[in-house]
Amino acid sequence: MVTESTLEKRQYVRHKHTGDLAYLVDMGDRIVARLDRPDQQIDKPYSKDSGLWVPEDLTDRPFTKAQVSKVAFALDVAMCELLRMMPEGRRYWEGLKDSQRIEFISDGPRGPEIRRELWKAAMGVLNKLAK
Repeated sequence: MVTESTLEKRQYVRHKHTGDLAYLVDMGDRIVARLDRPDQQIDKPYSKDSGLWVPEDLTDRPFTKAQVSKVAFALDVAMCELLRMMPEGRRYWEGLKDSQRIEFISDGPRGPEIRRELWKAAMGVLNKLAK
């Protein structure tokens, strides 16, 4: 019998090497780490003694820098639409190369100063929620 905790009572863990976030599910004969991904049910082997999965406290700072940067990026895309800056106003986070994402996370957007000001303001607020 599978016992899956309610959202409020889930025990979250993070994989030491991949950074995957998961929560523990009691499968009856074993406990698995179920990856915390929407519309997917991917179970990974879990052993408390292996040291591969470490407890994750999501109450203080529940998001990663990349996750909050994705929100700031969506705000930047919306600003580009307002400024009629195409193709910048039609970009999407998943369509960026890794190097472009890293650059946006650390430096923000290029272009009109209003975009940088908006990014700084957004990241100032969002970084309070990020590890």
